[in-house]
This record gives sequence, C-alpha cells and structure tokens, in this order.
Amino acid sequence: MNTKLIAYMWLFILIVVELVGETFLTKWVKDSTINNMYFGVFCYILIPFLFITVIRQFNNNLVIANSIWQASNLIIATIIGVYLFNESITKCQYLGIIFAIIANVLLMY
Repeated sequence: MNTKLIAYMWLFILIVVELVGETFLTKWVKDSTINNMYFGVFCYILIPFLFITVIRQFNNNLVIANSIWQASNLIIATIIGVYLFNESITKCQYLGIIFAIIANVLLMY
C-alpha cells in the first residue's frame, strides 16, 4: 500500500479520536454525565501514541503532520460545535476557518 496513503490514514484516525474525545468532554461539561468524561479522557490517553505513529509515517516531519492535524481539528470541531452544541461563530472566525481549509489543501501537496 502507498506509504503516503497509510500516513494520511493514521492522521485521519488521530483526528477522529481527538474529535470524539473533545465531543464527549464537551457533553460532560454540559450535562455532567460521568461516562462522557471517562470516554473523553480515554480518547485523550490514546492521542500521544497515535501522534507518534503519525509523525513516523510522515518521515518525522513534525511541521506537516502537526499542521494538518491541528487545522483539520479546527475545521471539524467548529462544525461539531455549531451543529451539535449550537455554538455560534463570527464572520471573522468564518474567515479563519476558510484560511484553515486553504492551509490544509496547500500542506497536503
């Protein structure tokens, strides 16, 4: 299998695990259901191990791996916040999301 594809698959898993953790911790803050806290913390315990794997897959290129991870998290977490938790963002923040999308596209090539 293509090594670049494998690297992006691991990066995708990392992004999903962090977003699931963030979502459950946010739910815990809003409704104090202890199981949400446990699951959110469990996801965050996995993140360092996944991140190490991602960096190795990206040939130890921290800049690219971390930048794509953070920008993707920003974009998807914003979508989750707006649609799942009814949070609002300003026009300036929308512009920041657009820049993050552009940054991700540029970093992947």
